[in-house]
Amino acid sequence: MFNLEEFEQDQVIYPLVEKLDKLLDKNKTEKAEKVIIQLEELLDKKKHAIPVSYILSILAENDFSLITESVLSKLESFLTTDEPKLKLNILIIIGFAMISKQNYLEKYLADVVSHLKDSSKDVRDNLFYFLQEIGKKNANMLCTYKKEFINALINEPIEANQISLLSFLEKCDAFDFENLFNLREVFKTLINQYFTSDSSKIYSKILTLIKKVFPSFQNSGIENYRKTELLEALQNLFLMKKYNFSEVSKETGVELKDFMKTMSKRSKNENRLYFYINQKEQKTVYFYELEKEKLTSVFSKEEKLHKKNLLKTFSSIIQTEPNLRLFINTLIKLGHIKGYYSKLGYYYSYNYVKSEIQNDFQKNGMVNLSKFDYLHPEFIKSIIGDISLLTKQDFLVG
Repeated sequence: MFNLEEFEQDQVIYPLVEKLDKLLDKNKTEKAEKVIIQLEELLDKKKHAIPVSYILSILAENDFSLITESVLSKLESFLTTDEPKLKLNILIIIGFAMISKQNYLEKYLADVVSHLKDSSKDVRDNLFYFLQEIGKKNANMLCTYKKEFINALINEPIEANQISLLSFLEKCDAFDFENLFNLREVFKTLINQYFTSDSSKIYSKILTLIKKVFPSFQNSGIENYRKTELLEALQNLFLMKKYNFSEVSKETGVELKDFMKTMSKRSKNENRLYFYINQKEQKTVYFYELEKEKLTSVFSKEEKLHKKNLLKTFSSIIQTEPNLRLFINTLIKLGHIKGYYSKLGYYYSYNYVKSEIQNDFQKNGMVNLSKFDYLHPEFIKSIIGDISLLTKQDFLVG
C-alpha cells in the first residue's frame, strides 16, 4: 500500500509506516488500528502533520473504514491551513469521507466547496474529482451551491474543471436573479475564450447551459450565431424572475417582511428592482426581480406600447392582461417607471407624451389637450408642469 522509500528520512514516521504496511498486508486490522492511533497522536506535532496526513490520505483511498471519527475531528482543524500539501491531504481524506457516508457529505460539503477557488491546481483537481463522484448520486445537494460554482467558473483556468462546473450547473434548476446575472457575465467570458465553429466539448457545454438557464435561446439556433451575435444577444437579454411567495411561505414558514429583508441583502442591488404584488382576489403574493436598466429602457421609449408587445416582453413572468395591468400600475405607483396604462391596453411613457406635447406646442404655439383625453388629467398636468420648469415658460390651461 505504501512506498516506504518516501519515508526513509523520517526516523519517527518510517517504523510506524513499515509496521502498518506489514499488518495491512496480513489483514491484521485490529493491530493496524493501534498504529493508526499512534499516527493520529503525531498530528499534534506540526513537523509531522504533512507526512501523517499523507499516510492517512492513502489509507482513506484504500480502506476508509480505517479512518476513525477521532482522526477526522483532529483533521478538521487543518482545513484553514495555508500549507498546500497539508491542505491537499486533508481535503483528500474528507473527500473520501463524503463519498463513503451520507452524514460526512452533509457535514463537510460546504467546507469542500469553499476551496473551489484555491490557488493550488492539485487541490482544485482533487475537489472536482470528489464533486463529480458526489454528483452521480447527490446532484440535488450539489445544486444548493450554484452560486459558488458560478463564482468558481469566473476564475477557474483549467478547461477540464470548467467543463465539470458547467456539468454541475446543467443538472440544476431554479436559478435566482443573481445566478442569472453572474452566469451571463461568465458566458460572455467563456464565449470569448472558446468560441469555435467546431463542436468542441466545452463550447457545446456552454451552449447547452445557455439554453437551459435562458429558455428564450432554446429554439433560436445559437449554434449558428457568430461570436458577436451571441455576445450581443446575451447582453440584450432582459433578466426577470417571479416567485410565488405564498408557496414559499407555506414551504418555509418565512414571513413577507423577512423574505423582503433577505432579498434586500442580495448582491446586484444596483442592477435590479424588486417588489411584490398582493393579488388579494387570488389570495396570492408574487415577488418580482427585474433588471433595472432593461426595465427603464422598455418603459421610457418615446412611443406608445400595446399590451400584446408588452405581454411578449414579459411572457416569462406575466401571462394575462389583467396581471399586466396590475404589474405596470404597481411599477408606476412605486416610482420605478413614469407613464400611464390606458383602459384600451396601451402604455404611454412620460417621454412619449412629453415629446408629443412639445412637438404640438412648437408647431402650433398651443396644445389641444382634448387630444390627450384618454390619459389621466393628473398625468398630463405633471408633464406640462415639468415642461414649464424646463422652458421657464408659463402655460395657460383651459
